[in-house]
Amino acid sequence: MEAYAPHLLGAGASPSMYAQNDFGSLSRYMLPDEVGDGWLEFVELNDPMRVLLFDCHWKKARTLIVRDEDWIRFNFGLALNMFMTFGDHEAARVRGPSWRVINNPKGADTLEEIPRNSQTAWVTVCCKPDFIAALAGLSQDDMPHPLRNDFYEESPETFYQLFDFTARLNTITADILRTPLEGGLRVAYIKARAVELVCLALQHILHPAAKDVIPVKLSKQDISALKKARKILEARYARPPTIKELSREVGVNRNKLYYGFRLIFDQTVKEYIQDLRLAQGRKLLMDTKMSISDIASNVGFKHQCNFSTAIKKRFGVTPLSMRENNKY
Repeated sequence: MEAYAPHLLGAGASPSMYAQNDFGSLSRYMLPDEVGDGWLEFVELNDPMRVLLFDCHWKKARTLIVRDEDWIRFNFGLALNMFMTFGDHEAARVRGPSWRVINNPKGADTLEEIPRNSQTAWVTVCCKPDFIAALAGLSQDDMPHPLRNDFYEESPETFYQLFDFTARLNTITADILRTPLEGGLRVAYIKARAVELVCLALQHILHPAAKDVIPVKLSKQDISALKKARKILEARYARPPTIKELSREVGVNRNKLYYGFRLIFDQTVKEYIQDLRLAQGRKLLMDTKMSISDIASNVGFKHQCNFSTAIKKRFGVTPLSMRENNKY
C-alpha cells in the first residue's frame, strides 16, 4: 500500500513519522508544498486489514492506479472529489460525504483521478473476505454475494456500491482523522475505530432497512423459487443447506436468493432459520421432557449455551425458567 506514495507525492517521498506496536505499523507522509497541503497515512495491521487515511488539499492533479487483488475496500469520505474507472468499463464520479464498497476482480486496476485544487478527507479500510466473514460471525457461504471469496467465479466485473453517510459514520471517520494520539497508541486507536466502521457498514449491508434493500429484478419464476427455498428451510432448519447449496437447489443465483428473500419475506435467510429454531425449541421445552442440551442439538444449535442465550434474548427468560413456569 505504501508503494503508492511516490505516485501521489513524487519520487523520493519518505515518511515524516513512523510508529509500530503489536497491532501493526503506521507511516505518515506530508504533502510537498508544490503538490499540496496536508498528510496521508498508511497503516498495515497484523490482522488481514489495511487502513489508508487522507487529509489533503491538492494543488496539482494526481492519478493513482490501485490494484486491490483479493482485498475489499470500504471507503468513508468526509470530503472528496474523484473520478474512478474500474477496469475498461464502469466509471463513477465520487463525491463526499458518502461511503462505498469496492470489490475488484483479481488483476483488475482501478484508476483514481484527483483533480487539482480539490480536498480529500477520507478513511479507506481494506479487508480480506475471510476477515469480513469472521467479524460478522458468518461462514463465507452465508455472506452477501459481493463480499464472498468466490464472487468472481460467477461475476467477473467490479462490484461498486455507493451509500449515504450516517451521522455516526461521519463522526467516527472525523475522529480517526483528527485524533491527536501518536506512536503505538495511534496504531491501536486507528485499528479499533476502523473495525468499528467496517462493523457498522456490514450491519447496513446485512440488515438493511426496507427502503435500503439492494434492488434485484425478480421474475415470477424467481419468486416461485424463493417460496420453494422458504419451504426447504422450514423442513430442514436444524441442518439447513448453505446459501450456495440452496441457490443451486431452487435454481436462482446467490445474489437473488440473498437479497430477494429479504425483499419478499422481510427477513434474511439467517433470521428466518433462527425464528424456526427458536419456535421449535420453545415448543419442545413446553411440551416434552427432553433435556435442554438435547433440544438445543435437535433444533440446530451446536452448543447449549448458544441456545440458552438465544432463548433468553427472544423470550426474556432462560430455557429452564420457561419450562418451569410453562407460561411463555
